[in-house]
Amino acid sequence: PPSQVNARRISSAGVCEFCAMDNALDDSVCCLFCRNHFHVICSFLDNAGAKKYFADNPCNKTFFTHFKNIDPSKRFGNFVFVCDKCITKHEEGKASDVQTHVQTLNDRVTSMEGSLSEIKALLEKPFKSNESCIAAQRNRSCTTQ
Repeated sequence: PPSQVNARRISSAGVCEFCAMDNALDDSVCCLFCRNHFHVICSFLDNAGAKKYFADNPCNKTFFTHFKNIDPSKRFGNFVFVCDKCITKHEEGKASDVQTHVQTLNDRVTSMEGSLSEIKALLEKPFKSNESCIAAQRNRSCTTQ
């Protein structure tokens, strides 16, 4: 069988595309974003005919059965499932937002650097005049501007 989690999608007929189990909706979770159902406890029959569960299942049968049987009104919080495709889209969107913020900050810092250079030049100009005035005061020939 395929090893991708996306292959665990349940068809409209209720069949798992990974393990071919019929009526897999009973053992499925729904993606928070795309709303597709995925089979979470795929199984197979070993050579002796015993039912075995795949090690890479999103959760084990004990956890899923326990979680499914808790009354939602008595449960604190929620576990949500997001398929690989949707989480990748979500992460790419966040990365894009971060890149936009970084570029905006970079532009602002560049603008501030230019402004600071102008302010520095303005502050240095009168200071240089004062230095010559101080030297002239020693000779008693300074006039104020």
